Amino acid sequence: MTETGSLTCPYNGTPRYPFDGGEPTQYLNEVYFELGPGVWPIWLELAQRPAFLVNGHALLVEVFTRADDFLQPVDPIPGVVPLQGTLLAMHGREHLRVRRPAARPFGRAEVERRRGRVRDLVEARLDGFAGRESFDLVADLATPLTLQVLGEILGVPEADLPLFVGWGDRFLNFSDPLDARAAVQEMCAHIGGLLQARKADPSSDDILSAYAGEQGKDVSTPEAVMVGANIVSGGWETTTTALTSMVLHLLTHGPVPGGTHWDALVADPSLIPGAVQELLRTRPASGDDGPPRIAARDLVLDGVEIPAGSILILGKYGASSDPGVFPEPRTVDFTRENARDHLAFGAGPHICLGKWLAIVILEEALAALLARYPGLRLTGEPIEWRKRSGARRPEQLWLHPA
Repeated sequence: MTETGSLTCPYNGTPRYPFDGGEPTQYLNEVYFELGPGVWPIWLELAQRPAFLVNGHALLVEVFTRADDFLQPVDPIPGVVPLQGTLLAMHGREHLRVRRPAARPFGRAEVERRRGRVRDLVEARLDGFAGRESFDLVADLATPLTLQVLGEILGVPEADLPLFVGWGDRFLNFSDPLDARAAVQEMCAHIGGLLQARKADPSSDDILSAYAGEQGKDVSTPEAVMVGANIVSGGWETTTTALTSMVLHLLTHGPVPGGTHWDALVADPSLIPGAVQELLRTRPASGDDGPPRIAARDLVLDGVEIPAGSILILGKYGASSDPGVFPEPRTVDFTRENARDHLAFGAGPHICLGKWLAIVILEEALAALLARYPGLRLTGEPIEWRKRSGARRPEQLWLHPA
């Protein structure tokens, strides 16, 4: 195992988690490849307790779909994204009841009808770069674009959107769980005010209006507010991160010496949908593996005994690099036929609500950037990666639009 001394627990020799020590790079850590598919004991460094890593495509799908056996954690766990008070912490009929009013706007057909609006918003953002020598992909395009799209669907005024950036950053800060919870509470209070306004005038066509009206009659106000907070906090940063990581990869890697993947897409834009799926498979967007699970009872998974109450870390990006499902998994191939079988969005009843919207945003943003700036390149500014965060991306990505 690479750098064994820094990766293993001093007590039992198991790998320390997070494997990147809170300082991720754009690449999946070697531990996932070295362990391979299986259920492996690990040590949660920040929580100072043992856990299991579930690594492998079929195993993850099994855990995702066995929601009664592998539960969402009730108590906060240092070092992983907090789930308490979120939609992800619910399961079964309660989860469906609360999620249902938000499901239609994020369905594939509804998102496709919104594609033209997303394209217009991307073009408007790029129009604002006219005459500029450089721009920061994160602050100037990815963050405001994603927030605006989500804000329109949810029903958040555009002027309020910058507030959510600060709340989202605090929510994804692994080093301060108490502040992360405080950020969620502040966000919920703000969304609660918006929801009350919709109840007084539910005529708008947005998700908050759906919860304020007949569709949300079986959902309590705190539950509706929670869904709103989940949509923003769980959607803008992940999509911003994915777009940033994709562009960085395209500009710095290539299928042949001297040629980048960016050049390949400029030459053949029809590859964009496949490129998005393949990069979702190979470019980890999270600083960790996402929400863990808790064993509801004594269980056996892949021949490994899992005691009741054990924490399971679900290696979704390791599963997306499972060589049994994706031959030559480290090779980035935009024509890979089964790239969409990745688990970047999870699986089962808690599959990402905004999956199809994220794909449309990524496709439209890349298409517009490629068409406008075929010669796009990095400015050479130092790239600093976010630390101890749920987002695996550079803090900034400065680009020359020429």
